[in-house]
Amino acid sequence: MKISLTLIFLITLHFSRLYCQSSSEILDKALDRIHRKSNLPGFAVAIIKGEEIWLAKGYGYANLKAKVPFTTETIMPVGSVSKTFIGMALMKGVALGHFSLNTPINEVLPFRVTNPHRPQDTIRIWHLATHTSGIIDRDSAYWKTYQLGTKPTISLRDFLYAYFTPTGSHYRVHNFDSSAPGTRFNYSNIGSALAALIIENTTSVTFDEFLKVQIIEPLGLKNTHWFYLPEKDKSYATLYDVNTPEDFYKPFLNSDKSLKPYTSITYPDGSLKTNVDDLSGYIIELIKAYDGKSHILDQAMCSTLFKAQFTSDNMPENMLASEPNRAIFWAYNRKGRLTHTGSDPGVFAAISIDLEKKIGRILLTNTSIDSQNNEKTVSSIKEIISLLDSID
Repeated sequence: MKISLTLIFLITLHFSRLYCQSSSEILDKALDRIHRKSNLPGFAVAIIKGEEIWLAKGYGYANLKAKVPFTTETIMPVGSVSKTFIGMALMKGVALGHFSLNTPINEVLPFRVTNPHRPQDTIRIWHLATHTSGIIDRDSAYWKTYQLGTKPTISLRDFLYAYFTPTGSHYRVHNFDSSAPGTRFNYSNIGSALAALIIENTTSVTFDEFLKVQIIEPLGLKNTHWFYLPEKDKSYATLYDVNTPEDFYKPFLNSDKSLKPYTSITYPDGSLKTNVDDLSGYIIELIKAYDGKSHILDQAMCSTLFKAQFTSDNMPENMLASEPNRAIFWAYNRKGRLTHTGSDPGVFAAISIDLEKKIGRILLTNTSIDSQNNEKTVSSIKEIISLLDSID
């Protein structure tokens, strides 16, 4: 019996769809099992393939007491995943002609920043974007950037002035290391916030407003913002620390291990509030940008944003074994994927993009890993990430 090519195609398509459905269902069940044996209050994940969302699902609770489900629409802070938006903002600033990545920071800041160990050296925007500026986060000062409430009481500029100028209340010589710019990797939240201040100083609008107008609104990210919005209150996840919290944020904790509302003075480094649905749209735009189809950044800017910035000839000291190269406010992991994680009180987030295969992965959960006795939490998160990584 002869079978037409059309019939063969339809049969193949049918079984292909069954396979995809089966694969997503298997993953869904595995994620549900992880949640049920974990101590995670809730989480949501997504896998993006090309310009389509292959899987997006929430598990557990956004609020344990009220039994509010954690869904892909649940909004929460994403910690240092926020820095990838600083990277996009910098490239937008370059495209608008405000500066280049090679611009010395003292040409575009409202005050001078000088490494006291190396006063003749020039720190450039590129050094901030690759965490090789020599700026160090001094914990006793950085912890003070966290505040109870919904909006900082000190401006980004005022805190950074106090940290970087010799007369400032937070200034110390050990806010810097003794290495030349570009020669040593020191992951720096405060250095990242300084990059955001450059955006403010060169555009004459606040960083959050610049992001809103130039990136968030054009991308249609309707639930992405930096500060608490009353109209979104029912969509916010309650944040928890299910383990033993670090001493510095015990005052932020309620008796049921939920966290009181808090904010950060250096908000660009980690206070972006968003959800899995919006992050999926963001990743789709970045995949499109890699193919030269972005309406936010042209291909040349995207090429710079994604480019691995180091080679064996200029590799800085102290690079992380798990992230052996950097892009602009992104890391490249050992599998060659763009990646960034975020961790804050009550928060863990992870995103990654395989640009060649055009696959994106997202995980958001409303609890901390930066805690004591956190082995069970970390183990569950590793299981989730491993499952997401197994999908091609």
